[in-house]
Amino acid sequence: MVKHKRLIGIVTSLFMLVTMTGTTAFATEQNADLDIQTDTQVTEEQTAPEGGELTDEVQPEVQPEVQPEDQATLDEGMELAAGTMTVDPIPAQVYTGSAIEPELVVKDGETVLTEGMDYTVTFEHNKAVSAKWPKAIVKGAEGSAYAGQTVPVKFTIKKPTVARVTGLKALAGYKEIKLKWNKVEDADTYLIMRGDKKWGKKGWPRNLAKLGAYKSTDGKLKPSVAKHPFWENNVKGTVKMYKKYSYKVYAARYVVYADDSKSKYTETTKLVKSKVRTLKKRQCVSKLRIRCTIKSGTTLTSTNGKKHFKLKRGMKIMTDGYGGGKYSFFKKGAHFRFMNVRAKNRKAYYSTSKDYSEEEAEYFINNKNLKFARPSKTSKKYLIWASLYTQQVHIFQKADDGKRWEQIKVWDCSSGSASAPSPTGNCSIGKRIEWRHHIHYWNCFSTLNALHGIKPAQYAGYNWVRYLGHIKSNGCIRNANDNAEWIWDHCPKGTKVLVF
Repeated sequence: MVKHKRLIGIVTSLFMLVTMTGTTAFATEQNADLDIQTDTQVTEEQTAPEGGELTDEVQPEVQPEVQPEDQATLDEGMELAAGTMTVDPIPAQVYTGSAIEPELVVKDGETVLTEGMDYTVTFEHNKAVSAKWPKAIVKGAEGSAYAGQTVPVKFTIKKPTVARVTGLKALAGYKEIKLKWNKVEDADTYLIMRGDKKWGKKGWPRNLAKLGAYKSTDGKLKPSVAKHPFWENNVKGTVKMYKKYSYKVYAARYVVYADDSKSKYTETTKLVKSKVRTLKKRQCVSKLRIRCTIKSGTTLTSTNGKKHFKLKRGMKIMTDGYGGGKYSFFKKGAHFRFMNVRAKNRKAYYSTSKDYSEEEAEYFINNKNLKFARPSKTSKKYLIWASLYTQQVHIFQKADDGKRWEQIKVWDCSSGSASAPSPTGNCSIGKRIEWRHHIHYWNCFSTLNALHGIKPAQYAGYNWVRYLGHIKSNGCIRNANDNAEWIWDHCPKGTKVLVF
């Protein structure tokens, strides 16, 4: 038994010895191969290039990049496993009048894709206001992982807002009103509406579309009903009229609407307007008016000789002018005059609180209809306007360019009463008297009437200064003494005077 154990140990020792010897030999052979490769590399590297020197530097070994065998298979797998494009909802867009192309967010899962590389976008029906028709079409780009995919996305184009008109005011002219307001951004035009008592409690038409407004080929807004009595369109805001009216001004723009109610896509043009801005009861520059009761009748002939008017006893007539001992009025589109002696129970209508602004006064006096007031019609430096309606005197000076009048002074005055009105019309300073009837500075604008100063209370019997701003005189236009003196010093004979 012991012999067998010894025999097994000897055999095991021999096996281990043989195994170790083989491993050492294999390692030696591998090292030999490595030495051969290294020597060859060094030999090749130490070979000097032509015309160069041999150096001892050993260049580092450059290992070739090894492409994994399964890389191609991996790429093919990614292409085959590409996801699906999705598009985030597009927020509502506001109409601009041009094609709308909102920015899109296109994703594959959580990954945001790149336009041009991964997809392309086209738009349809993206110019008109609509909740149904505007559409963005996203297509996978050719050669990309999303080629062949198409994602249509609808969005809404809503109508724009138009800002409310602000700063609305009116300048009173001769037989016209000039409405002014602040410019409204993006407004194509403005709608001016006027109303009076004829509208009753409703006051205004409820729907502007009833007026038949439309856009013509030249881009301007025009009414389908010619000369509609309650419709005006003028960017300058000039409206001609003689009565008191209230005005509403809308800022408006034209918007193209897609007709969503029809199955076939169509477009219609509609008007979008702002909230209204109202200006109440404005009128042209007013005249002092005198209501008379006729005490003896007659038949009148118009000043142009074409029409006749029967003046009856007891008839009430509202006059708007006076001169040569006669009242004047308009009736049936013609101008008539009748003698002062035919009237009784006279009552004057004027304002004790109305004041024309400087801008308004200049607009009136420079109005193209007042041809006699043009600066080119006179060589004098100044022009005087006596407003009998407001009981004020306005002084204008010719501008440096000589083309318009500029207001430099205004003050209260006192003109003729209803029974002895101041003569109206276009006059000029004629005779000048420095002192008369205890009154200074007579600047006569007619035969018997003048712009003059104040009579002292001890001679007048009452204080004339208290009545400045009210009708009180016998036809002359009274002014404070310093103002009458200013006219005397600066306005020579021939200076134009408008009594209106």
